[in-house]
Order: sequence, then C-alpha cells, then structure tokens
Amino acid sequence: MTDNAGATPAAGGGSGRQAGTPGRGSNDNNRRFGGHGGGTKRFIPRQHKFEGNCVGLKGRVFDLSRFDQADRFTKTLKKICIYVGSEYAHGGTMAMTAEKLTPPVIAVPPTPSGCGTDQCSATDKCVWKLEAKEAIQDKKEVKMLVKKLHALVLGQCMELLASRVTQHQDWATVNRDMDGIGLLKIIKSICYNFEDQKYVPQSIHEASNRFFNLKQAKHELPVQCYERYCQTTNLGWSWSSSVRDVM
Repeated sequence: MTDNAGATPAAGGGSGRQAGTPGRGSNDNNRRFGGHGGGTKRFIPRQHKFEGNCVGLKGRVFDLSRFDQADRFTKTLKKICIYVGSEYAHGGTMAMTAEKLTPPVIAVPPTPSGCGTDQCSATDKCVWKLEAKEAIQDKKEVKMLVKKLHALVLGQCMELLASRVTQHQDWATVNRDMDGIGLLKIIKSICYNFEDQKYVPQSIHEASNRFFNLKQAKHELPVQCYERYCQTTNLGWSWSSSVRDVM
C-alpha cells in the first residue's frame, strides 16, 4: 500500500491551488482591497451634535448656522425663561428679567409715615425694618442669579456664535460683570442682524413665508398665537431696512 499523506494536490483541470496561496475570501485580500469577508471594517465616527451644556434645556441652543437663527433665538430664550422660572430661586423675577431683557427690579418698602416720631407705631417700624432687610437680601441673591444666568446662556451658544459674541464691542464689560441680561442682548443683536444671514434672498423668503402663513395651531391658546405674531412682526421690522436695500 502506497502512503499518500505527503502527496500534493493534482494540478489538472484548473481546480487545484498551490499550497500556501490565500483563497478568494481570505482575510489578507479583504484587508488589502477593503472587502467584507471577515476583514476589519473601517469605523467612521458620527459627528456629535451640540445640544448645550444644560441638560434641562433639552437641546435648545443659540445658533448662527441656519436661516431661522432669529426664530431659534426666540424659542431658546422662551425655554430659558421657563427653566430659570422653575429651577432658580426668585424664579418669577428671573423669568421676567430674561423675557423682557431688563435688569431685575426688587421693590424696597417705603418708609412708613411718621417714622422716628410718636406717630409711627413700634409694630409698623418693626415690619418696615424686616421688609427692608429682606429686600436688601433679595437684591444680593438676584444679582448672583444674573451671574448664574450668564454662565447658563454662554453654555448654550454654538461655537460660531460664541466666537461672534466675544468680538462684540460690549463683550468685555458683560463678561467682566458676568451680566446674563447683557449677554442675551448681545446674542439677540447678532441673531436679528439681517446682514449676517447666510443667504439674504433665502432669508427674505423665509421671513415672508413665516409672516403670511402665521396661524393659530391646533392646541395653541390665543395668547400664545398673539405672542408669536408679535415676535414675527418685530423681527420683520428689525429687518425692514435691509430688505428694502436688497429688493
């Protein structure tokens, strides 16, 4: 009996393959030519979408990379008002401050009539002192909350907008004082500047389309619809001069 353990495969018929030659579906060829036969696949990381530093705002950010940057400012500002109203101390004062873009006002109780004389009772004088003390404390707390608002707003700015903010003429003062209201004013002035839109004719079309198609949504209250109307109208007035120049 002949021992065939060391015999080589037959070369006839084209069906044989020399020993050690990699096959068609081998890993070596797939790695070389980018095949899918078990080779290592190329990993392409997905670009991270910026959603801001505050989780509670759920992705509402200030952005300059889209045509609707003014609308996005309005929606993001509204979300910030709701957030600070529910999460900050003195929520009502801070929400109104952010919405109106005006410095917070803490009322100081007036001095009771006849204070320092016998006409003012000891009770009225004591109540006035306590209320004045609380008002002074409230002023200090609200001032710190405005600084906190500055950090919150800055954390919701896209990189492009943040760069533009730092180039604004009022940035040095706003950043030094950590003025949250001043920062919102800077962002609004940038977002509402018609000349800064990416494509002016498209911006005109978008603004006109929003105005003429404005209508009350299915579950929207009349007051909410009126607020959107006022915001759209104010936006149109802020752009009116630039629109006339372009058209």
